[in-house]
Amino acid sequence: MIKKTIQKVRWTPSLRAPGTRYLLITATLLTGLLALTAVESWQQAAQSPLVAACVAALVLLAMLAVQLGISQRLVRQRNLELKRQIADQTIIRASLARSEDRFRSLFERSPDAVWILDQRGFSSQANAAMLEAFGFSDAAAFKNISPLDLSPPLQEDGTPSAVRAAALLAAASEMGVQRFEWLHRRLDGRCFPAEVTLSILDLEGEPVTFAVVRDISKRRQAETELLRQKTLFQAIVDNAPSLIYMFDPQGRLVLCNQLYEQVVGRTSSELTGQRRDDFMVPADARQQNVHDSAVLSTGQSRRFEDIHHDAQGRAITYLTTKCPLRTPDGNLLGVLGISNDITRLKETQAALERLAHYDAITGLPNRVLFHQRLSEAIRLAMPHDRHVAVLVLDLDGFKTVNDTLGHPTGDLLLREATVRLQRNLRPGDLVARLGGDEFAFVMPVHRQPEEVISRLPLLLACLQEPFDLEGSRVLITASMGLALYPADGSTADALLRHADTAMYAAKEGGRNDYRVYQRHMTQHMQERVSLEHALRRALENQELEVWYQPKLSLADGQLAGAEALLRWRDPHAGLVSPADFIPLAERTGLIVPMGEWLLDQVCAQLRAWRDHDRFDGHVAVNVAVPQIERSDFADTVTRALQRYQLPARLLEVEVTESLFLESRQLARSVLGRLQAMGVTTAVDDFGTGYSSLAYLHLLPVDNLKIDRAFIQELPHSPTHMAITRAIIQLGHALKFRVTAEGIETAEQYEFVRQAGCDVGQGYLIARPMPVADFEAWLAQWPAGGMIV
Repeated sequence: MIKKTIQKVRWTPSLRAPGTRYLLITATLLTGLLALTAVESWQQAAQSPLVAACVAALVLLAMLAVQLGISQRLVRQRNLELKRQIADQTIIRASLARSEDRFRSLFERSPDAVWILDQRGFSSQANAAMLEAFGFSDAAAFKNISPLDLSPPLQEDGTPSAVRAAALLAAASEMGVQRFEWLHRRLDGRCFPAEVTLSILDLEGEPVTFAVVRDISKRRQAETELLRQKTLFQAIVDNAPSLIYMFDPQGRLVLCNQLYEQVVGRTSSELTGQRRDDFMVPADARQQNVHDSAVLSTGQSRRFEDIHHDAQGRAITYLTTKCPLRTPDGNLLGVLGISNDITRLKETQAALERLAHYDAITGLPNRVLFHQRLSEAIRLAMPHDRHVAVLVLDLDGFKTVNDTLGHPTGDLLLREATVRLQRNLRPGDLVARLGGDEFAFVMPVHRQPEEVISRLPLLLACLQEPFDLEGSRVLITASMGLALYPADGSTADALLRHADTAMYAAKEGGRNDYRVYQRHMTQHMQERVSLEHALRRALENQELEVWYQPKLSLADGQLAGAEALLRWRDPHAGLVSPADFIPLAERTGLIVPMGEWLLDQVCAQLRAWRDHDRFDGHVAVNVAVPQIERSDFADTVTRALQRYQLPARLLEVEVTESLFLESRQLARSVLGRLQAMGVTTAVDDFGTGYSSLAYLHLLPVDNLKIDRAFIQELPHSPTHMAITRAIIQLGHALKFRVTAEGIETAEQYEFVRQAGCDVGQGYLIARPMPVADFEAWLAQWPAGGMIV
């Protein structure tokens, strides 16, 4: 039943078709015709008009049925095509609707302000961003607004907005899309720069203007800031005290600063794109290219010291740092160079190097360089078993020249002495100034050490000729000490130390001579060092004593005072001779604290004697040259007198004649202050100095003490007798009191007394004695008594 129903449904449309109906009618007629003629023969039927008519009708109906079937099929096909077209149109409409929705969504949601103008140039549509950009809250208010309504009268370049807008619209109509910057004005009147993209579109047959407006205020600010930073950077680069430049990997100049332009002598526009060979000295260009290649090959920053020649051809030394420059993605841009002019620094370094290794006065190597050269000479001599001689030379009397004629004259003397010494050098010899008036030599020995020793008298002789120092004739000598490698030492320090020891031996032997180092000299030096340590200990441990030697008036034999003498009582060795420790104290500077101690002890003793009415005479104190030179001696005396409340007349200060030769101005100043205080001043050992008579009358001195060397030969040496009388007469002529020291015989006493000498002292009168013995001597000495 279900199958029949389905078949009926399937065939129903076919049966309703016109062509099918005509075919059925034709089939029915044909069937009837065949039934009528069934009884008759076919021939008879064929001749029958009715049959013919029926056949014709049947054919006609058949043709009509076929035509109708074809038409039916065509109509059916057309209907199907129309259905498909209708379905496609439906899809297209839906797609267009979706596209319109998407466009509308994009239009509304676009972050850029989008504006559609009609053919009259007025706003027809605008998105939310456009409204916000111009400060509108209602879209209806934006209708029929012209872009000129939202623009200032003039653009940033001064062009009227209307004129420029017309030109831009014309260009957009002719060429299509136009992109430009425009100054817009918001509803509140504030202006802002915008980037406008303008295009003319045909919308439903009408031209419309489509505009995208992008606020570029922040971009302008960023560009302004970038330009400011660029300008600042360029100003920094151009004003930097360094050459700043960049070359690309092919060696062409990319950029440079003003200082680079000045050095090269061309502008950056002339230099850009050129290779170094085009504007540099060839040697400089090659050197720079090699440095660039090293940086490019390693990819690392490098530092070089190189030389550039500027536009005037002057050689300038630069310290250059070069580094490769790359883009963020690693592409090589070139080599950046920063060069600092270190010419003056190099000159300063050379000067410092010279100061560090050469003497500023003589130009000779100094102690540091001498030590280096000596060590080098030892190193070279060692493999070949050769000798090296080290000589230390010290100028005798240099300090006197320096102090009497001034330091500039002393410096001139050093230079003149250097010239003479250099004239006596052989090739390979070296002379250096170690400091002060001390020189040192390195002398390679080619055969035997005697060849160097034989040259030493020549070195001494070359300094014995007078020096003409700007009108002053100066005579000096030298003391020298020689040490030999390897016999006297295998190191520079040992050789120099032993040569110095030998030099001091020459000085102690009388000066103007040389000594070759011997081992016993070191022992002697060590003994002297030990003595120095012991002397320091003596000062700390109160091992020093003050002894007193009386002085008599030669006219009446009365006590004229006493001289305080320093003595050292070593707890192990007993009394040490002043001749052993006083010179050592002077050389080491210990004489200054020792002298202050002596002065304090004398003033304390004078105070005690006055308090007990035992002695009221004056006491003379010997003062060494270093005490005057290295301390404020006058203040020291003042403090001592004040401390013990003593009148200044009780103190007499004795200085040696050498003080006036070595420090004349200082001596006059100090002794003058002492005289003004009331302290008596005296020159000890007078007559042993040089040229003292020329300025004796200028000295602030009260007494002269004739040196014991003249007294010892009296009265048997006519020469010494004449000298003694002359000194006494000279002293009296200059209003000085004269004292004879070292009187040991009655004949000497009588001679100086009759010669008019004022005061005498010596072993004949009394030896130096400790305080207790001196007080006992005072007690038994008869007042007004005579020695003979």
